[in-house]
Amino acid sequence: MTALAGLVLAGCSATGPQFKPVSLGLDEGAVVYVYRNDQFKNSAMSVPVLVDENLVGKLANSGYLAIPVTQGQHLVRLDLKGYRGFAGVPLQAQRGESIYLRLDSSYVESGAVGTRSFRLTRLPEALASPEIALTKDSK
Repeated sequence: MTALAGLVLAGCSATGPQFKPVSLGLDEGAVVYVYRNDQFKNSAMSVPVLVDENLVGKLANSGYLAIPVTQGQHLVRLDLKGYRGFAGVPLQAQRGESIYLRLDSSYVESGAVGTRSFRLTRLPEALASPEIALTKDSK
C-alpha cells in the first residue's frame, strides 16, 4: 500500500527536464523563475501562476517555470480561489535580470478539516540557486 501511495504522489511532481537557466540576449527583457521545492503536503496540487493576469503555467510539486518578461513593472500571483496567503508579488524587472520566486505551501489540520495556505517569496539568486537546481520543468 505504501509503495502504491508513493507512485501516486510521484505522478504529481514535475516530470520535465532538470532545471537549466535561460540565456537572455542583450536586447531581451528579464526572466522570472517561479519554483517549488519537493514537499509532501499539498504535493497533489499543481498551482496556476499568473503574470500580469495571464496564465503562464501550472507549477507542479518539485517543479519550476521560467517566464520571460519585458523590462518594467509586473505582478506575479497564484490563481487559487478559496485558499489563503497568495497575494501577488509586484516586480520591477531590469534588462538581463533573473528573478527568483519560491512557492511555499502549508496544510494545518484543525479537527475534521484543514487549512491550506500558499505564499510566493522573492529570494536572492545565491539562496535560490541550490534549491531550484533540484527542480524539473513544470511545462
